[in-house]
Amino acid sequence: MKRRKEDYFVILFAAILLIIVFGIVAVLLTSNTPSNNVIARPTAVPTETQLDLLQPIHYDTDAQERLAKKIINRPTLSPQDLQTKDTTLTTILHGPNSGVVYETATVRVEYVESADMFMAEIKTINIDQAKAEANIFFRKQGLSQDGICNLPLMFYINPDVEGQLRGENITFSPLPNSC
Repeated sequence: MKRRKEDYFVILFAAILLIIVFGIVAVLLTSNTPSNNVIARPTAVPTETQLDLLQPIHYDTDAQERLAKKIINRPTLSPQDLQTKDTTLTTILHGPNSGVVYETATVRVEYVESADMFMAEIKTINIDQAKAEANIFFRKQGLSQDGICNLPLMFYINPDVEGQLRGENITFSPLPNSC
């Protein structure tokens, strides 16, 4: 008889636990159902000025293709330009390591060893000024304009600056000026 009382107690305890679990599940399911009393909120229609601010910067696809070809099929640098590139990397970066070779408030030029190329971040809304500064830096190092175009050197716009330029109807080329 004692055995049966214990069995009844365990079954009763399990039944109470099941009722509690089903009760919790039922409450959760009913509280997550959407209410039929949803208030419709009007949505604002963007103005023409707001739409202009959403317009992205246009990228010069021809220039992007030319840059891609230069990266894939590396043009040969003249012996003088190749020597200047090596000297620049040796004196500024102390070898062909990745790193920043030039930086001002408007442009940051970095050498990327794995791609064997230079990347220049434009940090101002004056794109031409930033490109000119980078170009002047490389000319002062001793590179010819043809050498600068064939390094390769790729420009890109800082995301914050890109946000400032939205809606300005700008077509951006990743190539240096005169390339």
